[in-house]
Amino acid sequence: MPTQKTIAEQLGMTQQAVSKQMAQIGLNWRTASMDEIRVAYIRRLRAVAGMSHLRNDEFDLTRERAQTERIDRELKLFALAEKRGRLINVEQLEPAMQEMVRSFLDVLMALAGKLKTEIDTAYSTDI
Repeated sequence: MPTQKTIAEQLGMTQQAVSKQMAQIGLNWRTASMDEIRVAYIRRLRAVAGMSHLRNDEFDLTRERAQTERIDRELKLFALAEKRGRLINVEQLEPAMQEMVRSFLDVLMALAGKLKTEIDTAYSTDI
């Protein structure tokens, strides 16, 4: 079985930190093999690294940073599309669309009268 000095050299820590680390891992360094100690220590490091970004109320800093980056990228894509003329402002478009619909309605309403006149003329009737 390895000594505390051997474990410290293998894991890159001081000999004094070995017993503390082994207690946190839950291994008895006197009975475990060096491979078991190394694997358990690496798993503990991964677990600690995985939890290091969690703060109060389970705030996930890594997720927040990724979301911020995603939003920044989308905003930049919108700005680029607008500069390229592929994106329009709805507030500017809405009045023009309303006017176009009104004009279309006027044309449709005028067609009813014209259609009646054309049918009356074509068939010599008065509908």
